[in-house]
Amino acid sequence: LILARSCGFEVDLDRIDVRSFVPDELAGGSIDAFLDGIEGMNDEIARLSADAVAEGGVLKYVASVKGDGEVSVGLEAVPTSTVLGATTGPENVVSFRTERYDAHPTVVSGPGAGAAVTAAGMIGDMLRLASTLG
Repeated sequence: LILARSCGFEVDLDRIDVRSFVPDELAGGSIDAFLDGIEGMNDEIARLSADAVAEGGVLKYVASVKGDGEVSVGLEAVPTSTVLGATTGPENVVSFRTERYDAHPTVVSGPGAGAAVTAAGMIGDMLRLASTLG
C-alpha cells in the first residue's frame, strides 16, 4: 500500500488482493481455535514448497504493484535464479520493472527492520535515486 501510494496510485486497503496464510474458517475465531486449526496448514504449505522446489523455485511472500495500480500480496513460487528467489532471512527486495527494463529490472534490497523502518528506508532510497537521475 505504501509503495503503491508512493508511485502515485490512489489505492485503499479494500482494493488490495490479499491471499492470506490464514484460512477463512480460522479468521476471527479464538486464539485456541486458530492454534488448533493452523496445524492442518502444514501439509498444504509443505506441498506448495515441494512444488516450487520441483520447478526450480522457492516460496516467498510477495507484494506486487502493477502499472495500472493493481496491488496484490501473497505467497508465490518464484525462481531461485531471480533476486527475490535468492533472498535469505529478513531481507527485503523491491524490483522496478518498466517497458524498457523488464528483463533486467532495477533492484533495491536490504535488511528488513519492521514495517515503519523498512518503508521509510525504501522511500528514502527511492528519493535519493530519483535525485541522482535529475
